Amino acid sequence: MHALKENEPTHRVLDIKGVHHITLVVSDLDRARPFYEKFLGLKPIPRPDYDFEGAWYQCGGLEVHLLVAEEHPGPSRRHIAFEVSDFERVLKSLDGERIRIVGGPGKRPHEGSRFVFCQDPDGNLIEITCPGP
Repeated sequence: MHALKENEPTHRVLDIKGVHHITLVVSDLDRARPFYEKFLGLKPIPRPDYDFEGAWYQCGGLEVHLLVAEEHPGPSRRHIAFEVSDFERVLKSLDGERIRIVGGPGKRPHEGSRFVFCQDPDGNLIEITCPGP
């Protein structure tokens, strides 16, 4: 699944600009909000009208996304999202390193950003996102 060997140099290094967001799964948004808003002091930010419940917060230079879902055995929706400037390079690198795409690639209709999901060697979900126009 992952062809890249540890400590192996690669010419396909992605140009990661930083962490864009972290998504955490919660079971009850009404119970979670006071912790994130009052205790942690995170500022709610607008969230697109997705077909699932959630809340977004600003945390310094990154966002924290809460997603309401029942966790079950199998793939989790918890993930970290890295922001890049060259999305096509990401897709070519995933293909070149034979890293399986597990979601997307896609484009968010609310602001045009592009995204793709893959997994690290231990199965942690990783999103790579590129801002829209």
